Amino acid sequence: AGGRGQRRTAKYIQSLKADLRLLFSKQLRELRGIESWMDLKEGLDNMVMGIHTRIKNVVATSLIPAFKRGYQRGMAEGVRKGEDIAVDLDADAKDTLRALHAGVPMTGSYKDIPAALGREFNKILAEAFIEQPNLYLIKREVMARIDKQLNLSMGAIERIARTELINISNEGRLKAYQRREKEQGEQFRYTLVVARGVRTCEAHRAMATWNKGSKHRIPKKGLILNDLIELQMKVGAKYGMKLQGNQLLHPNQRTVFLRAV
Repeated sequence: AGGRGQRRTAKYIQSLKADLRLLFSKQLRELRGIESWMDLKEGLDNMVMGIHTRIKNVVATSLIPAFKRGYQRGMAEGVRKGEDIAVDLDADAKDTLRALHAGVPMTGSYKDIPAALGREFNKILAEAFIEQPNLYLIKREVMARIDKQLNLSMGAIERIARTELINISNEGRLKAYQRREKEQGEQFRYTLVVARGVRTCEAHRAMATWNKGSKHRIPKKGLILNDLIELQMKVGAKYGMKLQGNQLLHPNQRTVFLRAV
């Protein structure tokens, strides 16, 4: 199931990248026919809006399967082979899924990429306007520099989309755990799987089970949900971390929420 889920996520990401490249090509072609500086500026603004819309659309399309995948994994964890597993969403999970769908996206930096591109486009346009003597040369320089900037931005766009899908899957997993806690009449213990990569923020490094020198480290046996949330709030306040979602994960971090078993 994990392999299928990963392949499905990769398919959504590839679809997003292909869609954005078509958008870039189409709008760069349109820029060549522009006959005024103001029309050139408007064309670049439209490109930024298109990027914003396409990221949101791909995440919205993949939200439901990502949530269900997390939910099904949460229901299956720790279950003996041969035991029946309820995989249909209960009423609470359905309510959460509806709320998530209405609030897409969760990740704050989803809006940061188009905004950053818009600032960069305006900078490129202003510099070309100052340095080049006519509209033809302005367009040529702008298109060359923007094409390069768009290629540089694809990696960041892909990371944001992947992070968004991980966060949504975490939400589904949490709903499954909470359902099982009620049905089994016990409290589970939870942990966060924190990557060791250079992009991992200081807040998540502080909570990582592998960070033995940190006083905020999550113990190997995990924490009950309320204690884990309290720890995240405490660490979040220290590092200025904005927490989102029902399990209060840092929205821009690819951290996986799991039951400690």
